[in-house]
Amino acid sequence: GARTVPGPFSTKKHPVRRCPDVIIESHGAVRMKCKTFRQGPGLETIETLHNSSVPPTLTARGAPNDYQSRARRDELDVPARHSHLWGGCVPRHACFPRNAHAEQW
Repeated sequence: GARTVPGPFSTKKHPVRRCPDVIIESHGAVRMKCKTFRQGPGLETIETLHNSSVPPTLTARGAPNDYQSRARRDELDVPARHSHLWGGCVPRHACFPRNAHAEQW
């Protein structure tokens, strides 16, 4: 059968796959048209039909490397969000310097 392509609202945990459109023309030729999906306003799905049977390659989306995005990343990187557990449920011990003061009796 036809190869499936990623569908709307597809995630890594719950992939959604869609088949391309198979068109049988009047003179008997079989053509496949690939679809791509993107999310529109609200929960609307916008479907784009391409002339080829292979979807176009996706471009990687990344955050812009400007002052606002760097400041936002630094703002979200607070110590309270870090994990203080290692190797299970054992808390990480803080290393304190040795006390050089001796008690005199």
